[in-house]
Amino acid sequence: MAATASAFEQIFYKLVTSETLLSKYHTCSNMENLLQGLAADLGVEGLTSTQLLNMIQQRNKHAIPISLSDLKLCWLPSGYCIQRQQCKWQLKPQTLPFAPFYDAQLSQARGASLLSVLLQPATELQSLLAQAQGVERVKPVGFIFHLSRCGSTLMANALAATGAVQVISEASFLTDLLLDEALVDEQKIIALQMLFSIFDLPLLVKFNAWDIGLLPLIRQAFPDTPVLCLTREPFGILASHRHLAGIHMVPKNPVARYLDLPIGDSPLVYRCAVLQKLMTVMRQQYLSAPDLSVQILDYDRLSPGGTASEDVVERVCGYFSLPPLTASQRQQIRDTIHWDAKMPGQRFIAKVRDQYYGFDNAEIQFIQQALMPEYALLQKLPVDGKALF
Repeated sequence: MAATASAFEQIFYKLVTSETLLSKYHTCSNMENLLQGLAADLGVEGLTSTQLLNMIQQRNKHAIPISLSDLKLCWLPSGYCIQRQQCKWQLKPQTLPFAPFYDAQLSQARGASLLSVLLQPATELQSLLAQAQGVERVKPVGFIFHLSRCGSTLMANALAATGAVQVISEASFLTDLLLDEALVDEQKIIALQMLFSIFDLPLLVKFNAWDIGLLPLIRQAFPDTPVLCLTREPFGILASHRHLAGIHMVPKNPVARYLDLPIGDSPLVYRCAVLQKLMTVMRQQYLSAPDLSVQILDYDRLSPGGTASEDVVERVCGYFSLPPLTASQRQQIRDTIHWDAKMPGQRFIAKVRDQYYGFDNAEIQFIQQALMPEYALLQKLPVDGKALF
């Protein structure tokens, strides 16, 4: 039979909530066969493949009410649209492929499944918030925050390599949700709790560098989750951003606007202001946190590419209350830390530089005055017996 647009909404709903159909066609590798099979199973044989494809693509553009229980079965959050306050979803693979960042994992999984490309449903955030009553609150085993270019991706990769924890690393849906100024804090807290409940446990989340300013809100949502903050001496961070600037180091980026800092007289002046703010907030969060609930680890202690990294990663596992590592898991960590964290398959090679990374004398003096006092305060932490690393 053919289907009107209104009738097809119900057909689309049936498809995206049917674990049986989604599983049946997940690995189909031919688009024509996929569309013909779906048409038969959905009872719309009167539609041509092109018509069915067009109708699905149109339905992807409009939100559809899907229960959280149905989403948990087959879907993962893939994005959040601030303008529409909608969550986008992607078909959940049996196993997420390894990649340094969550969005890259989803991209790889989407490339391996025609059905994932075909179906990209959206839900209104408000429809999810309305289901909050009675939803089981999950507790992530840990959060990772960082100043950027501090080895946080290496740490996340090493923890993921153990297979003992699912790691969400710098997911764009989290950043966009947290940056939605139309949402009040209570809505963001509930949304975080509900979206994290979608994932398999145990769950560990690595946030973006600029998210440190929202740590108080995140800790309201998950007060018992331990936090690891990674730091690095400012010259190394700034040199990395001089080579390739992160979006929070670009003044007119929406993320940078959230930091609410003046543009400054030069890129270096602005980047120093950003880094100073991140360091100050990190230190304040450490000092205000209950004992041992926030820990600080410096890049030098992590020793990327070196054997010391293995011991530090194992201690981080203990801090996040993960089970003791097996010999096989230790080997997985060992194998992971010797590769470039952001370019899997490429060996990590530490760059030999002078301590000031090629900055000229005027830049060195400015950086020292602007950042080294705050970094020195960070280095004096932990205090009062709160050190674990």
